[in-house]
Order: sequence, then structure tokens, then C-alpha cells
Amino acid sequence: MLRPSKLTLKLSLVNISDDQFFFNDFKLWALYCDGIFYYCRLSLSMKVVFIAELDAEARFETVLYRYMDVMSEYFSDKNYGEGIPKICLCPVCRPSYLQLKQRVRMDHKNKIFYCDIMYNFEYWVSADTVGREADFFTGFRQIIPFLEKRKYKNFDVAAFERDMEAFLSEYI
Repeated sequence: MLRPSKLTLKLSLVNISDDQFFFNDFKLWALYCDGIFYYCRLSLSMKVVFIAELDAEARFETVLYRYMDVMSEYFSDKNYGEGIPKICLCPVCRPSYLQLKQRVRMDHKNKIFYCDIMYNFEYWVSADTVGREADFFTGFRQIIPFLEKRKYKNFDVAAFERDMEAFLSEYI
């Protein structure tokens, strides 16, 4: 793929006003657009979002609301490739009699990786705050095996795992 050099672009542009340019050659315009697209792909950053399936009795939301923005901010300046630019985590803390299964799926059209993080409801009902926070962060390790197993193209799993462990080591 050709990348337009700054010199080529400067020579091919005719300045109409301070913020508008006119290309006198369609091929150069296409190269310019291709260069912008390439730059945008390089500047992707990871987005981590949360949805949750919770039972009020476990009081899981108190820990979730305290730390979900912290985790989202931590990963916002990271780039692991264009394979998975967004991860949607769903903490699930529901009674065991519901027999819920862990759901993991990849939305290839929108490039979003969805993963349930299963927590023990009975533990959360009786745990203290320190135990809840430790279990909350330990649960995020459930994501890594799914990413390694599926081998997503253009996604650096090793770098993501290193950053995840660095983040978790701050809180566990």
C-alpha cells in the first residue's frame, strides 16, 4: 500500500483558502485519503465498557461503580491492534440455582468482544469489602484464555495480558 509523502501532497495541493484544499489529480486525492485512513487505523485505542447481570442482594454494584471508570481509563490509551478495538465485559453475579453459563462472543461486524465474567453469588452475599474488591479484580483473568484460544487476527493478546496483569497488580 502506498503512503503519500508530505512533499508529494504539498506539491499537488492548490490552496483555495486557509482550511480548504483542491487536488488537481484524483489519484493523489485517493492516496491522501488512503494515508488518512492508515493514520486513523494506527491511532485506535482500546475501549472497555461494562454491562452487568446482578442481584441486588450481593451488593456487587458498589464495587462495580467504584472501579469500572478506572479500568476504562486505564485501557483508553492502549492499542492492541485493530482486531478488537472494544471489549464489553459483563460481570454476572446471580444465584447458582439459575445455572447461568458463561457467554463469550465476538461481533465481527462491529469488532466488539463480549465476555461474561462469572462471580460466586453466595460468596458475594457474605463477603466483606476487601474480599469483594479482591474477587472483583481476580475475575478479570477469565478473559485471557478466551482471547488466547480464539487467536483473533490483528490483536496482540500478549500485550493485553501484560497490561491486564499490571492493572490488576495495582489493586490485588
